[in-house]
Amino acid sequence: MIFLPFTLTKENIFTEDSHPELLKIVHSCDQPGWKLNAHSHTRQAEILYIAGGEGIYTADNMPYHVHEGDIVIFNSDVIHSVESNVAAPLDVWSVTIQNFQLQGLPPNHLLPDRACPVLSSGSRHAVFASLYEEICWQRQREQAGYAQICHMLSVSLLLLCYQLSKEPQNPAAPQTLELASRVLSYLDEHFREPITMETLAAHFHVSASHISHEVNSAFHVSPINYLIDRRIRHAQWELASTDHSLKDVALHAGYENPSHFSQLFFRRTGLKPLEFRRTYTEQDKNPRP
Repeated sequence: MIFLPFTLTKENIFTEDSHPELLKIVHSCDQPGWKLNAHSHTRQAEILYIAGGEGIYTADNMPYHVHEGDIVIFNSDVIHSVESNVAAPLDVWSVTIQNFQLQGLPPNHLLPDRACPVLSSGSRHAVFASLYEEICWQRQREQAGYAQICHMLSVSLLLLCYQLSKEPQNPAAPQTLELASRVLSYLDEHFREPITMETLAAHFHVSASHISHEVNSAFHVSPINYLIDRRIRHAQWELASTDHSLKDVALHAGYENPSHFSQLFFRRTGLKPLEFRRTYTEQDKNPRP
């Protein structure tokens, strides 16, 4: 038996003129390789819960690898983007909130400037999942009192994130992030070229094992797997938006052997390249109402 009495206490976590307003909730899932280009939210904060899958969020040009149980927070006006993993697509919930201010922080900020935007929900991951699901359920049904319930649940999200931000998070060391980020940026820029761990080692003047360890420690993905995902994402774009031949698509994605490319593409997406093209061509011809 647990018996915990409560007494009314006044906590000054928000400033007196704070009136948090929930603007929208979004649930994105079952979209292999989806991406959202760089954007920001003026005078609005975004709180995301990673319910499953993996992906890379970029904030202020710094990439962060995320996976199930992570909370991602973007303060107002922070430029950010996202790329979902092809093999393990992101399942992510998002709410956008405005008109709040925490003590000691600018309006619509949950974290100090330049702080790591990724927090681990740890043992409270089920609590976060339930909050997002209940907000969505209430909004869809619009029963009596739903708006006030959604408001209270969104304030609960804000306060839970505030608590998480005060807990030790074990972030990667700055030097690890610096090298790992430079490696991923190099792969983004040179993915069409023949790249091995040995060529990365020669370019960055460190051992291949050190590069692999640093990237894995910072972003939980190997350099080669990141490279393959980057190539497959480009191939998906080219298949869906051009009529280039399979051989040319493979070459533009960094693969000289179309057969090897097709095998990799199938393993990552579950579709052969031309099947993927036909699927997206049919969707364009028959858009959803």
